[in-house]
Amino acid sequence: MIKPSRALFFVLPLLWSSLALAEPPSPCQSEPAPSQQDLATRHINECDEHYARRSGDLGYQEALFRLTEVQKAAFAKYRQDSLTAAETVRTACRAAAPPKVGSKPTVLERASHKEVQLKLELQSLQETRPALEAFYATLAPDQKEIFDREPLPPPGLKDTVRSKHSSQDHK
Repeated sequence: MIKPSRALFFVLPLLWSSLALAEPPSPCQSEPAPSQQDLATRHINECDEHYARRSGDLGYQEALFRLTEVQKAAFAKYRQDSLTAAETVRTACRAAAPPKVGSKPTVLERASHKEVQLKLELQSLQETRPALEAFYATLAPDQKEIFDREPLPPPGLKDTVRSKHSSQDHK
């Protein structure tokens, strides 16, 4: 009878050699390059994601605060203005040209895109500010404390950013 330790001396080299002989994946076997239609679809989906996230954030806030009737009326106005602004951003995003297959934007194109994004963000803030201020004025001090907290970074950011952020909350 062969001892288990001796059996390993025979089996391990076989396993190692089979791994060594295995072919590495070739670059040709990776996913095919996206088509222009794929990029256009991804672009539209990303535009819709912004609106969906904003809508979800508002629903979360409403559930979190357990609003009184007076607060509900102020929040409804804030929600409507926020969703209208988010729809404006979504419409502008969808109207923008999707990326082109095989080309990377120049630094000037990236700067132009960033400028458009920042203008839209500023416009959104200006449109929602009066309703936000009116809603904030209705909140109790403990609700204001919750609302004043820095939001957590979105999912997908590196854990170091998230852990750094959460460690600041505990101080």
